Amino acid sequence: YQRRVRGRYNSVILQLSLRLSNTHTHTQTHSIKMAAVNPDNMYSYVSTATFDSKQFSPCRFRTALCPDRCGHARELFVFTIVTINATKNEANDQHAKWVTPVAVGEQVHCGETELGNFLGVANGLVPGQQVKLNWNHDYVDGSPIRPVVLLEAI
Repeated sequence: YQRRVRGRYNSVILQLSLRLSNTHTHTQTHSIKMAAVNPDNMYSYVSTATFDSKQFSPCRFRTALCPDRCGHARELFVFTIVTINATKNEANDQHAKWVTPVAVGEQVHCGETELGNFLGVANGLVPGQQVKLNWNHDYVDGSPIRPVVLLEAI
């Protein structure tokens, strides 16, 4: 259900941007497209963590595209938080009030999409290694995302 609604929302944005671009108002088209993809930051985390393991997470067979076309099966990198500083974005309390911040001792699972440019660093880690791990907890189009902004071995 959530994907269908999100798909409708994106098609409305696309239709609206096409209408605006046909009237030669490119500035308005650009701002509407950006509003649909800009994340709302709820929390920013600065932490030190211990790398625990790399695990394979199988597909859970929850959509019509499962298991061969969904992309749900993926490698996860598991970290245990040693120290953490969570900064709440007070300007975005609408979504942040529903989030419980990550605490010391909790495990954080990062997939390849969350790691982005830091995937090479993550692949070079060995279990038990201490790292600096910083990430954001953002809200985009009705779903949370947690992109890693720093991953560095200590």
